[in-house]
Amino acid sequence: MNIKSPKVMRMILKMKRNCCHVSLRYVIKRIFGIFESLFTIFKSAPPLPFKTQVEILLACVALYNFLRKECRFDEFPIEGESALLSSPMLKRNLKN
Repeated sequence: MNIKSPKVMRMILKMKRNCCHVSLRYVIKRIFGIFESLFTIFKSAPPLPFKTQVEILLACVALYNFLRKECRFDEFPIEGESALLSSPMLKRNLKN
């Protein structure tokens, strides 16, 4: 098989896309794990409309970011943060 053939190129692109998808999914799962440990609403999954769920998520993200910036580290311990920062995808994004 010729490496420049369209079929091989499509297969390579599909493999790269799958790898990125898996990496991104892993990072998102870890972020939700951190949020789940900090905000109890993520543990119970109440039956709310989708729009309300999105607003709750955004409010938790804003609160998390505010607390990380404004509070001392010992007042707001983050479980699993070191695991999140060790993510290869996050490291690549931080370098860019």
